[in-house]
Order: sequence, then structure tokens, then C-alpha cells
Amino acid sequence: MAFTEFVIPTLKTDPETEATFTTEIAPFLIKILDTHANPPTHKYFGKILLENGNDVSGSFRLCVGVEWEDPSHFDTFIASENFQIFKSIVKPYSAAPPFPQL
Repeated sequence: MAFTEFVIPTLKTDPETEATFTTEIAPFLIKILDTHANPPTHKYFGKILLENGNDVSGSFRLCVGVEWEDPSHFDTFIASENFQIFKSIVKPYSAAPPFPQL
């Protein structure tokens, strides 16, 4: 059964983080999702504009949505070497652990 995962990363708010995430980290994540043995059926990256009714469009607040066909596809992605590399790349730019939601 397919399920959609939403991740709201808590990234640092400096210009270097925004630039690095946009030009390096997000493209790397897209690449490893697309080349995974069982890639997601859909993936979306976007900027959060409203949060709890408040305008946050001026902040660097992102959301990643990924639809997996089967939970095992998610599990193998999280266990993959590429995802471990992704974690090591994004960690220096994170202000807190991500907040995944189903």
C-alpha cells in the first residue's frame, strides 16, 4: 500500500545554508531518490509559505514530500549507502533533527 512521507527539515537560516541546500544538497537527494532500486512514485520539494496561520514566506522553510509504493522501498532507501552519505552532507546545515510525518 502506497504512503506519503512529509519531512520538514530544520535547517540553519544563514545564506550559505540556503545556497548550499538549493545548489548541492537538494539535487543530490533528487539523484539518489531517482536512482534507488525502488524509487518513489512521486516526490515534491517546496517552500512553506504559511505555518499555523502565520506568513513564513520570507524564511527558508522547506518541505519534502515523497510517495513510496511500498514500505519496504522506504526501508531499503533509508538503509542505503547513498542515504547515509546524504545524512553526512546535510547534517552540518541542520539546526535540529528532521520532523517526518505520514
